[in-house]
Amino acid sequence: MAQMFPSVPGYDGPFSLKDFLHNYIGLQLRWSTPQENSTTLPPSNSNVVVVPPTGNFHVVVYVSRSAPPPQRSVRSVAVLSSCSNKMDGDHPQPSVPTHFHGRPLTSSVLKHPFWDALFSQIGPTAVSFIVLWAPIVVQFEASGGGLQVLGPPLKRSASCAVKRQPGAGWWEGKLKVSRTETLTQNDPHCFCIEGTSSPVALYRLNVPRLHLVEQSPLRSTADARHAVTLILEQLWIEHHKSSCSPSSDRDISQRLCGVATGSATNCCGDSCVVLAQARNQVNAVFPYTLLPVHDDAVSGNGTVKEYLIHVLHCALGSVCRMNIRGAAIKHTEFLEKRGKSVTSISQKAQTAGQENKMRAIPVGELTVPEPVVASYLETLFNMMWWRVPPRFVGGAVTADRVKFWGEEGTVLTRLREVTVDWLCCGRHEVFLLSHFLDGVPVSRIPWLRGFYTKEPARKRRSMIQQRVFLQLVLFLYQCVVPFLIRRSFHVACTSKSPYIFFFIPRAVWVRLTRREMRRVCIRRVKRMRSDTLSDPQMRGHAGLPPMALERVTSEGLMQLIGPSSQPVGDDSGGVSDVCKLRDSSSPLLYSDVRFLVDGSKLRPIARPRFGWQRSLLKAADGVGSSTLASALAKAGKYLATDGKAMWPSPNSAVLRDALRCLDAGVEERRITTGARQRAIGSHNDEYIEVRSFIQCARQFCTIPTLVQGETSAALLADATAVTMVRGDAARCYDHLPQEAVVNIMRGLVTHETYYSLKLTVVTLTTVKNVSKKTRSSHAESQLSSMKETNGSTVKHRKLQLSKRVKLVPGRYVQEGVLYGIARGCIAYEEQSVGSDSLVSGEEIRSVLQKHLQSHLVMLNGKMYIQRMGINQGSAVAMLLCDQLLERVDAALSSILSEHEEPALLLRRVDDVLVVTLSRAAASRCEDALRSGWSEIGFFCQEEKLRRVTCGQPVRWCGLLWDPVTLEFAVDWARLAKMMPYLAVRPRTGCEPLLSSLRFIRILRLRTPMTALCRQINSKSRVVQTLYEIGLLWSRFFLDKLKANAAFFRPHVRTILQPLALATATLRRLVRKHSFDLQRLGSFCDVTDVEVRLCISAALYHTLHQRLAFMIGRMSSVGKKKFLILMTAVLKRKMGELGSRINRNNQMESSLPSAADLLLVEGGDGVVSRGLAAVRFRPVETVRFQGCATRSA
Repeated sequence: MAQMFPSVPGYDGPFSLKDFLHNYIGLQLRWSTPQENSTTLPPSNSNVVVVPPTGNFHVVVYVSRSAPPPQRSVRSVAVLSSCSNKMDGDHPQPSVPTHFHGRPLTSSVLKHPFWDALFSQIGPTAVSFIVLWAPIVVQFEASGGGLQVLGPPLKRSASCAVKRQPGAGWWEGKLKVSRTETLTQNDPHCFCIEGTSSPVALYRLNVPRLHLVEQSPLRSTADARHAVTLILEQLWIEHHKSSCSPSSDRDISQRLCGVATGSATNCCGDSCVVLAQARNQVNAVFPYTLLPVHDDAVSGNGTVKEYLIHVLHCALGSVCRMNIRGAAIKHTEFLEKRGKSVTSISQKAQTAGQENKMRAIPVGELTVPEPVVASYLETLFNMMWWRVPPRFVGGAVTADRVKFWGEEGTVLTRLREVTVDWLCCGRHEVFLLSHFLDGVPVSRIPWLRGFYTKEPARKRRSMIQQRVFLQLVLFLYQCVVPFLIRRSFHVACTSKSPYIFFFIPRAVWVRLTRREMRRVCIRRVKRMRSDTLSDPQMRGHAGLPPMALERVTSEGLMQLIGPSSQPVGDDSGGVSDVCKLRDSSSPLLYSDVRFLVDGSKLRPIARPRFGWQRSLLKAADGVGSSTLASALAKAGKYLATDGKAMWPSPNSAVLRDALRCLDAGVEERRITTGARQRAIGSHNDEYIEVRSFIQCARQFCTIPTLVQGETSAALLADATAVTMVRGDAARCYDHLPQEAVVNIMRGLVTHETYYSLKLTVVTLTTVKNVSKKTRSSHAESQLSSMKETNGSTVKHRKLQLSKRVKLVPGRYVQEGVLYGIARGCIAYEEQSVGSDSLVSGEEIRSVLQKHLQSHLVMLNGKMYIQRMGINQGSAVAMLLCDQLLERVDAALSSILSEHEEPALLLRRVDDVLVVTLSRAAASRCEDALRSGWSEIGFFCQEEKLRRVTCGQPVRWCGLLWDPVTLEFAVDWARLAKMMPYLAVRPRTGCEPLLSSLRFIRILRLRTPMTALCRQINSKSRVVQTLYEIGLLWSRFFLDKLKANAAFFRPHVRTILQPLALATATLRRLVRKHSFDLQRLGSFCDVTDVEVRLCISAALYHTLHQRLAFMIGRMSSVGKKKFLILMTAVLKRKMGELGSRINRNNQMESSLPSAADLLLVEGGDGVVSRGLAAVRFRPVETVRFQGCATRSA
């Protein structure tokens, strides 16, 4: 079994225990038999070590290359010492400890009698050599990895770069790492950033867009930017409420801000709340200007700080007086009228089988394009006013007020254009603050005219004005703009398109959510009818709608809770601490449900939370606490602690240990019953099964055994045709019966005690020898690392470390067994505290019972009880749904097993694909999917149920499977929504390089090894896939080059450097898949030269087709000549690569090479088929179909 493990840098091996003892210790290993006496020892003059069988594990040994030569063990000494111990009546004492504090699994493994027998016979010298220089790895599964139990930890062989990663901690399960978007600022009260306060760093700040999402996963009330947004909301609400009150109220009128009004007598005093907030926030908004060197940079007798306070006072005062609703009606009234025309759901209760016949919500037609949102912001910014400070006009109040951004409108026009780019930019793209300065005449802005220098230096004055302008813009786009957008729009992201923001008008969103609520809530008539049913199972399936949310009051909640409820949770320590601070009552588990946009419908996503009885009882009666007031109080506490307060969150570990227990149950079921692994996998996990079916199907089509007698060729081809049936369940999570889900849960969590093991997993990867990176730009350093010399590349291995926490049943830990280690990986158990390493199975079952059956749901501030289905979005929903839907696999497999033709069944949770050569079996499977399985809540959608025999390929999770040739292609049309958002905006000279580099990485991630396998696909199909990747990258790169025509230099490096980066990325992809395919017994005969030819040919063909159009866009004669020259350079390079491939192909094989395949003309050639495969419309306005013509 030693060949299953990889070689580790710095160590020899791996060796089996027998080879290790023979080569290094000079002893022969022999296994004892049950007939032999345990006290019988070999002769003293023999070098034979007799040990009992290990039983359920194998031993693999590594030896450090820096170890001294081991001393040959003297057999007589070891035997005599062992015999003397046995004559004394004591057991042999090994020279190595068998108990490790904080490592229960390793201790249990070393307690096996095999180790006592081995250590007592090889002698203390050999044992010391093993402990110091020879890591011992134990393998529990023949096709799995191992656990290191002795010797120096192999994890120490990892590179220093891996060990010195900042913030290294335990990887708590499969959690997504949040991307923090920090700026740069030292002020603890600053809303934006941490870091340096250098004026040069101001231009390099990032202006993130994640805070636009109202319910972002990074949002917390302890965020300073969110605190300022809440303060703005409070000021706006207070002003508009006060403006409607009687004018006789002098206190309210004195608190109103009048700096932006047209009255000459209205002036704000010290009681103005806006002025107070401006004084509090001025240091945070203008940290780069409030420095000692700039104290005399403003005209008049005032200081810089007083002047900036007045600037901020005018900006905030104008925001408080904005007519937000009027601006929204002006720009989105047409969408609100269209939203009213959406057909509402019938008031009659719909059964689960009729649910899929209802028309989907046209959410994509009700979203607002980014230009409309930018125009909405421009209208609001036009309502901002500027008044010269009274102190700077002789102390007299002046009535002169002007537009905040100038009367000409040039600044607003430029801000609107940049805002469109800012909104269209990808979710995690870096948008520099300096982009807002491009094309803005700062000298024409009224409130910047007061800045000048002592000497008449125009450049110096302009630089000061630019910095002040950028600081205010950063404040507006981090605090004010999110407030203005969220007041009129609902901003959301989807899990399928996380890089796209959806802007839906508030009125439309409220109407859509109300419609969705009518679909999932139980009507009063149905509620009364369900109460009359005595059988709980009948109540659960008596025609209830999906989710079946039932409104609950405080009395019903108390009946559900019971007189005494104990605090539950997998992180009880943190929860109990927070409970003592907030309430004396115990916490309860509930779900905060929100609707997310998912294509043409709304999808309810739940977030499990712990709440307190008092607050939940108030929410059940509709007496919830003020969200704004509580958030403001919490934000004030955060600002009062200098931004260093870290509050424990009781929701951070909700259901985390429960998911680990369920994973342990699935792994245990796989070991004991031989059940398959979870269907939540990837194409690489399905590769072996798919390849086996294709090989059997092709062999069956060649020699069909079921066709008897004399038949024609047409009938023979018809009898051996492949039929594919594709189905998708409708709202599978919302239709699952809760009783069945609870039974599945109890069948997986069967143990009373679980051990929480902290494992450091060592994985080995194969990389290339790269040169040292220069201290140049990021792209240049990557280019230098990707340069390779043909025929002289040297591969080396690199260790990768990953930390994870795994729950193992107590019985397995006591037996010293650990299953589920991936093949080729070595795990090392770290020390853990005893109290933290034990998890009660009863507590896990109690938490899951309350989470899965009659679960509390919070929706729009109201409490409901979920009578049907489970919460989609929780940590355990996908696993339990997958386990329950195994009955679908069993039913379809029983149908396929009744037919002799080869068949394949694939399932990804609720997506099912049946591939068979029997039309009768395909017809029966289609009927079964159409009928569904009501006992588990599986109802297939009619519009997604397809049966294909010949024709268009079938889509399967990002791949296209041809039913005729059984070859795989990548579904590139799914990139249509992503491509417009992959940009570093606005246009710059380095954008083509950076954007294309990111795009080629996305193409690499979307290309599995199934599409490059030569046992599944032909050589022309593999070359076509690589050519399609080159075409997509070439189109994207040339589009960026055309958009940046005014910025790039006419130098060959402008095109050849991105081409080299893309080629190196694609070569790494092919090399990685080739290595994985060889490990699985397959191959991918595509060389590096053929990869270079595919992408170079794609770039040449794309540039040749667009040459006339791109020349017409160039204003410079030099750039026009440059494009013509580069076309000739690419053609010559393509010819050289083709000649080189042909020479190598003549000597090695007779199969057509990539050069020959790319030269084939006609509709059946690789070039023609590749162009047809990527001929899709990059949908920049697909979700704005209803917004194309506003007059309609």
